[in-house]
Amino acid sequence: LMSVFYMKHSLDVDLLTAFVFFGGASALPKLFEHSQLHLRAQSVECFKRVLSLPPPAELPPEEGVKCVWYVKGRREREDFLVKQLYKAVTGADFLPAMLHNMEKDRYPGGVQMCLQVLMFCLGWVRFFFRTDRQLRLCAEVYSAIEAFKDEVHEDKVAPFARQILDDFGKLPPSQESTSSLVAMWRQLDVDPPEVDLAVGDGAAEGVVFWRQLGNGAFKGRRFEAAL
Repeated sequence: LMSVFYMKHSLDVDLLTAFVFFGGASALPKLFEHSQLHLRAQSVECFKRVLSLPPPAELPPEEGVKCVWYVKGRREREDFLVKQLYKAVTGADFLPAMLHNMEKDRYPGGVQMCLQVLMFCLGWVRFFFRTDRQLRLCAEVYSAIEAFKDEVHEDKVAPFARQILDDFGKLPPSQESTSSLVAMWRQLDVDPPEVDLAVGDGAAEGVVFWRQLGNGAFKGRRFEAAL
């Protein structure tokens, strides 16, 4: 199922948006440490695709905004998507799994991709969920990134590491206990949107929703999307 999602569904904006809407973004980090490296790579790539979801076409364009996560004129639906991504990024699985892929059992290209994901997510939570837009990295996260700032074996890794350190290293690392990486998120002082759209029974409603999307794609002769 993960391979089908990776090769087909995650490339369709409507399907990927629905996936996030129903809490899928929080499920992906649970696969970041999977014993099978290809599944791990696919789950991180899919999470990266989530971060690239474009603004809805029906919203007025905003200058410089290329993804839905930075849209200022959000409606209730976009607020709910933001809430779902916030839960995924600040949840118990995300940071530990990111660091796991940077410290051991790496898959090819994994460090670069994880640094890209981290750079986006750290900047996003700092921008929207810190009043002063300053965020201290906990010592463990800082050290893991610092280890790659002079990496010479993978020339695409070091620039991302240095960019994160240049951006966040101006403040000393947080002294929060590294026994719980999620403690770093205690610095956030702006709550996510309070919108709570009713999605009913997650499993039952999800099946109906996916079926409707598939039927719509089939009627529109978008047969690959219908799969």
